[in-house]
Amino acid sequence: MLIYSYVGINTKYYLNNFEGYKMATNYEQCVLKTPFTLLKGFVLGYNHKASNGFKYFFNRKSGIRRQTFGEYFKELFDLDQYSYICIDKDHVDEFLEAYLSIKGIGAELIERGDIVSAEFSIDLCIYSKSQSSEFEKLLENKDESLILSQPKAVEQISDTGSTKYHDYIYKMNSSVSGPFNQVMGFYLAIKKSNFSEFVECTDIKLVTSS
Repeated sequence: MLIYSYVGINTKYYLNNFEGYKMATNYEQCVLKTPFTLLKGFVLGYNHKASNGFKYFFNRKSGIRRQTFGEYFKELFDLDQYSYICIDKDHVDEFLEAYLSIKGIGAELIERGDIVSAEFSIDLCIYSKSQSSEFEKLLENKDESLILSQPKAVEQISDTGSTKYHDYIYKMNSSVSGPFNQVMGFYLAIKKSNFSEFVECTDIKLVTSS
């Protein structure tokens, strides 16, 4: 069964912590019945002490919303009880065994599944040739596994002001889909770019199998 989830990203945190996205790393998403603050503290401490730390992704601020109304309302009313984390697949079993074995916290594994793919959409409108060139370079260097529904941007150049307020306009509206690691990396590259304020990105939608 394929399950769709939406991931909201705490950009500042993940710009500093989510590295190596170009690697061919597989991830699992785990849903745990446990307070987020408790899970976060354990993950940070556990990963710091581990001889070979694992890559992970979670977000408490924006949360992960199920597409079905039942799951949405369940999460809405029990927000502090359910936590979502995406973990490097090679370390999922090890992590879950360590966390679920902690006595007294009553943590439960509700669901786990491979992340099959991820997707988000961009709505870009740039008014500077240098910034559009930066975006073009990002497109040229993107991972081959990423698919853009509209890979070509529309460029308008005018010496007479016929573009109303700007002599130069560079626009693109497209979805970006592919493996989770690569989609996340592309998203973060946009967020830390010089043109980020001219791009609207939707939340990242995950497709998982469980």
